[in-house]
Amino acid sequence: TPLDVAVEADAGDAVQTLIDLGSPWHRPLGHSPELSQKEDSVALVSSQTSAGPLVWQLARAGYEFGDGCFNFSYEDGKHEMQVEADRYVPMPTPAVLADREGRTFAAK
Repeated sequence: TPLDVAVEADAGDAVQTLIDLGSPWHRPLGHSPELSQKEDSVALVSSQTSAGPLVWQLARAGYEFGDGCFNFSYEDGKHEMQVEADRYVPMPTPAVLADREGRTFAAK
């Protein structure tokens, strides 16, 4: 949605204007909620390394291995296999995107 794009760009003025115009701040990104943990849905995935701060990236879910583990494909073409459920947020809302990706201006 335009709100998701504004959050990704950390465009605080645009975020506030869209919210003022009625854009839903807490609406999930992607498919309907019943599809939130299915192949081809969008998720926010944390970095795999424990050194340094966590880095969150948007990714598209691929094959599900069971127990909530998925393969993910990233915009840069990178793939990650068998990501455990504690490392991703399925269908994040603009509020979650702003918080997890450190979009401080947009989160205000």
